[in-house]
Amino acid sequence: MLMTNWCQQNVSATISYDEDEVGVIIDWLLDNWDNYVGVSFLFRNDPTKTAADLGYPYLPQEVVTKEVFDKYIANIVDFELEETTVSDVLEDDCAGGACPIR
Repeated sequence: MLMTNWCQQNVSATISYDEDEVGVIIDWLLDNWDNYVGVSFLFRNDPTKTAADLGYPYLPQEVVTKEVFDKYIANIVDFELEETTVSDVLEDDCAGGACPIR
């Protein structure tokens, strides 16, 4: 749906799933083969299990308490995107279409 109705480039998604959904997911992937480009799959996070329990060194998504969340966001620094100009992002060394990693 995103590729068809919203985006003019490739859309990628990370799908969290449970083992009992595998058959339906396979059917959808085959039926919609021309409508997606990048899809990653992770077992649905179970708050009673660690990343290692699920076979990963870490999880990109994890269930946290309100206290953990509040502690994390207290360290996020505000910035004003409106004050960023194109020249801040696209410098001369990006003129060839590939900017260096900074």
